[in-house]
Amino acid sequence: MTTEERLENLERELGAAKRRYRRLLVVIVLGGGAFALVWAFGETVGTVQAEAAEKAQTVIRANWFILEDAQGRARAELDMAKEGPRLRLSDENRNVRAGLVVKKEGHGLDLYDENGAPRAALGVKEDGPGLVLSDEKGKTRAVLDVLKGEPSMHLSDENGKPRAGLTARKDGSGLNLRDEDGKTTWSTP
Repeated sequence: MTTEERLENLERELGAAKRRYRRLLVVIVLGGGAFALVWAFGETVGTVQAEAAEKAQTVIRANWFILEDAQGRARAELDMAKEGPRLRLSDENRNVRAGLVVKKEGHGLDLYDENGAPRAALGVKEDGPGLVLSDEKGKTRAVLDVLKGEPSMHLSDENGKPRAGLTARKDGSGLNLRDEDGKTTWSTP
């Protein structure tokens, strides 16, 4: 393969990586918006509850709440698990579609598809926030995180093998492209 052919292949791969990165940014923005909505909803609920408590002077305490639909199917559950409080939202077939958990080691929002496979996870741990996107088989395909102040993005193929990585470090940025065997085909110094 000539140098010109290799450069053309790299340009094609870089163009494809840029398109995937743009799609990932859209998902991140949407996920961040969803997270902001959940947070705002929590703030609003807390304010409304405080006002209601002042007016009614009534406190309800429990360690498990179940919200049912008109057919008596559990659609939302709020409980106190061993690791901390959690909220699970289910569809009409009782499949969990979203979950929110607060734990000592990290907090997270998980979104599942109609088959119960985890598709997106947004979390915050001690070393930073992260977003993981998975395909319909449960394979991790994209990871975006900011660990210890350094953002990075990693893209994997349909087998879950890392194919591209981009990191912005304090000492410089790095881009790494790999083939299907995991061998580095191109990287920045």
